[in-house]
Parts: sequence; structure tokens; C-alpha cells
Amino acid sequence: MQLNCLLRRILLGCLSCLVIIGTSLPAFSQAVGSSINPSNGVEQRIADHLLEAEIALAAESGAMPKAPAMKYSVMLSGMKVAPKMVVTGASGTAGAMLMGDRLVIRGDFKKLTSALRDYTTDPLNPPNPKITSGIHIHQ
Repeated sequence: MQLNCLLRRILLGCLSCLVIIGTSLPAFSQAVGSSINPSNGVEQRIADHLLEAEIALAAESGAMPKAPAMKYSVMLSGMKVAPKMVVTGASGTAGAMLMGDRLVIRGDFKKLTSALRDYTTDPLNPPNPKITSGIHIHQ
């Protein structure tokens, strides 16, 4: 009786291990999406940027990450321009990953029509010389 129960437990343990190992093989596993569900073009672009940033970090750090990675994403529009919003058809997306002290940002813009930032006509008074681009990180 005890031998029969012991054999069942061993058999169940072996089968469990085989199932776990078998489903973790790339040929049998399924990709699980991140928190972003790319249901439209903008969300797909953000998901692509996050993937590109993750690949860049993985290539630099080797196969195993040395620290947990944090993911950030943003959709840029005229509604998010500081100090006051502007009406524009331009947009942008960016995805970033932070792992330890390494930050990788990937992004793109669509329908930009104005010239590069000019400090003589800067809307901020006084202009902030530390900010020289449309996408920037606040310290």
C-alpha cells in the first residue's frame, strides 16, 4: 500500500516536471504581451519602442539582466506641451526601459511642421537652457 502510494507520487512528480519543461520550450510556449495591448497604431508604436529598448538593454547586459527593469511609455501631443497646450496635428510616441543606471529610450514623431527650438522666441520666460529637445527628462 505505502509502496503503491510512493510510486504514484514519484510518477506524478516526474510527469509534472516533464510538463513544466515541455511547455517552457520555445517551440511550445506562447508569447504573453506586456501591459500595453496594441489595439491601435499608437499603442503598437509604443509597444515596438519598448521592445527595441529591451533588446538594446539585453544586448548590452548579456543574456541575464543584472537588475530589474522598469518600463515607461508616453504618447506625445500638443495637449501635453508646457507651459500651455497648442493645437497641432503632430504627435509622437516614446518607450523607455531603465535597468540599474542604464536608460534606453526609443521614439518617433509624426507630422512635425515647426522649426527646431529657438531660444530667442522660446515660450518659456526665461528659457531653460538645460532643455534642448522636445522629449526630455526632468531631473
